Amino acid sequence: MNSQRVLVAELLAELRALHLTMTEYAARLGGRAVNNVLGVETFAIPTDGYVNREYGVAAGAVDVSNPGNNIVVVVAGGASSPAAPGTGVGVYRIPAGTARTVNVGTHQIGFYGTAADVVSIQVFAKGAEPVT
Repeated sequence: MNSQRVLVAELLAELRALHLTMTEYAARLGGRAVNNVLGVETFAIPTDGYVNREYGVAAGAVDVSNPGNNIVVVVAGGASSPAAPGTGVGVYRIPAGTARTVNVGTHQIGFYGTAADVVSIQVFAKGAEPVT
């Protein structure tokens, strides 16, 4: 039984590595990524309080710069309601005056914030490595 668990764990690790590689190749073949960059932009949060972005391949990570005085909430899978979720899977809060890199692993990313606040993002096909 123990050898089966080891085998299953090794197979899962290989599948994860294959998925990451295929995502990177799909981004390159789609002509949308140079150096794993899917997009770089600065936008103002509109009056409805959220912005959605969608990419042809799964985004691995998004670097979010929030120079404003209010929290920005990043939602993997996109924003779907007028109110930002406070907690949950795929929800990450960016404190005011900071920048964070958030691993998302999705085609859609939503950003909630206060109207007129400016947010800068860089979206990458590859996820960020943990820093210890």
